[in-house]
Amino acid sequence: MNNKGKIRHYSLLFLGILSFFSILFILVGIWFFKQEVFIDQANLSGVEILMIVGFGLILIFNLVSFINGYIKLRKSNQNKILDKAVLILSILCIFLFWGDKALVDEIAREIRLGWEVTGEWIILYLFLFIQIIYDILIFYQLIVYRPKMIDK
Repeated sequence: MNNKGKIRHYSLLFLGILSFFSILFILVGIWFFKQEVFIDQANLSGVEILMIVGFGLILIFNLVSFINGYIKLRKSNQNKILDKAVLILSILCIFLFWGDKALVDEIAREIRLGWEVTGEWIILYLFLFIQIIYDILIFYQLIVYRPKMIDK
């Protein structure tokens, strides 16, 4: 077994778990604290700081899993459709991350102004749901392809 492959595999698995639970925390936290999240940016609460850390973990996971997928695709003799689809989805998730951040800020601004934000919530939850699907696909790849990833 290759040490670099083991480290890469378990690091990605650990980051994926952190990312997955960060997404769940953000989904529940934003829903639970609807009126209070990111309203006063000069005075952030502990929950808001944890959400910011969660967003950071999601971004790191997206970037690392993209790099890992790209390396895996380049080294592979046989390009599998699932690998290509996951790589494309990783690019989409990196872009959706910035959409998530913009939507959270926009929701906070519109709540502060007293405007209706139902549409923004739907879009935010859709973006985060796509991220959860991506995390599950990465977990699937890590579990199914575990021996192959560790040996490379």
